[in-house]
Amino acid sequence: MSRLTVFFRRHASRLPALAVLVIALAGCTTTPIGNGGGAPPPADARVHTVILARGQQAVIADGSLAVKLVEINDSRCPATVTCVWAGHAAVTLQVSKPGLAPATLVIGSQAPAAMGLPYEASYAGHLFHLLALETGGDTVPAPRATIRISRP
Repeated sequence: MSRLTVFFRRHASRLPALAVLVIALAGCTTTPIGNGGGAPPPADARVHTVILARGQQAVIADGSLAVKLVEINDSRCPATVTCVWAGHAAVTLQVSKPGLAPATLVIGSQAPAAMGLPYEASYAGHLFHLLALETGGDTVPAPRATIRISRP
């Protein structure tokens, strides 16, 4: 009998508890959100990163694209709590460009597709992706979102 087989037979009763612990610890994070394993934008794409607090607006000069952070929804697990799932964070953006109807976009942290939670969104040939959401505290006076806007 191999050593691995002996190990699993001795510790078989502990494996379900260990699996739950690993899943719980893997799911507990609050910031940054990260790119969820998505590929970086192509090297030739025009990429802008903006950091906005609620109510702030940024204008991307090369496309006259205005982006305003309207709302922040953060149901992620606090760093000091053990959770089974990390939760989800999302921001609502109001975007506009001259000659086009304005739009409301919701982008958020990555979640399983079956949950139907917002992730990325596009408007006027631009792709919007939430890079990070800082929830405030000692170093950040108010919640703010870091958003990547790319245009292939």
